[in-house]
Amino acid sequence: MDLADMIKRVKAHPDYKKAGMILCHNGVVRNTSRDGKPVSELFVKADRKRLEEILSETKGREGIIEALAEVREGRLFPCWSWLPVISGIMCSRRL
Repeated sequence: MDLADMIKRVKAHPDYKKAGMILCHNGVVRNTSRDGKPVSELFVKADRKRLEEILSETKGREGIIEALAEVREGRLFPCWSWLPVISGIMCSRRL
């Protein structure tokens, strides 16, 4: 799981020169829960079918040239990355 490799994949897209940005999200396991309690671990199980549906829907939106996601599953510990997401976004007009 490497964000730099995912960015290279977007840059290799034939429409990359039309892109106005590459949007990245890297989810991490926090040291504390939202209510302030310590977190020692987190178990992640992805719904791969739904993830593929979301990526397909995202790629079908106007202005999106690519959408990629990788999920680290299983037992994760604080400060570990668990969900890198990359979207290659094409701006079709100036705002």
